[in-house]
Amino acid sequence: KPFIDSKPLTFFFIVGIPSIIWLGYANSLHAVFHFDDIPFLVERDWESWSYYLKEAFSGLGGRNFALILFSLNHQWDGLNPYGYHIVNITIHIINAWVLCLLVYTLLKSAYPQHKEHQYSFLLTAMSVASIFAVHPLASAAVTYLTQRTSQMATLFYMLATLCYVKARDYFFGQNYKPSAMWFALALASYWIAAGSKSMAMTWLVVPVLYEAIMHLDSWQKIKRALLPVILGALGVAGVLFFFLKDSDLF
Repeated sequence: KPFIDSKPLTFFFIVGIPSIIWLGYANSLHAVFHFDDIPFLVERDWESWSYYLKEAFSGLGGRNFALILFSLNHQWDGLNPYGYHIVNITIHIINAWVLCLLVYTLLKSAYPQHKEHQYSFLLTAMSVASIFAVHPLASAAVTYLTQRTSQMATLFYMLATLCYVKARDYFFGQNYKPSAMWFALALASYWIAAGSKSMAMTWLVVPVLYEAIMHLDSWQKIKRALLPVILGALGVAGVLFFFLKDSDLF
């Protein structure tokens, strides 16, 4: 079932959001490498994308998942920044789409009894995504090529949150099999986010904040809601310690 039942909103989601982003960033397509782009992209001794994929699965953290895309860019475009800008803008479009889905899902999850307000939830989600799409604060992450690391961390940070919300909704609906699937996808998204930029490791507090802000009305509900969060956080903490115990972080 499509999450958008309105044809005008469907058109805006599929065509409108990408269009305003391309219009806003078209003048950056021929921008050259700047600042950290030089040591990070131009002067790097590039390996194949499979090398960075192997490195990404050797431990959490670093920027190897972002380096996979950069390596493919270097293979296809060399040191022509045009192709790099195309990829950055495309990721920004996907981020806007995912943000729209996330806001809509959050509103539906927080107010399941208000089915008559679904259209309002959609309008709110579209508005938030549209502001994000062209907001000046996001421009550096799109036009400054090295900041693709931030873009990818943002993408999978949001996907991890979206998957967690779906997982907890299935969990409390006593549909445990899809809940486990969505929770596994949340952890996988978290892994990729942290493997794109280490700042994404902060996602572990997001489920706790989500429960505290959106769903905790009583102590009994607190205990029920936090149980899967605590178990998941302990599991991820164990994985983190296993891979990072010999690094400078410990």
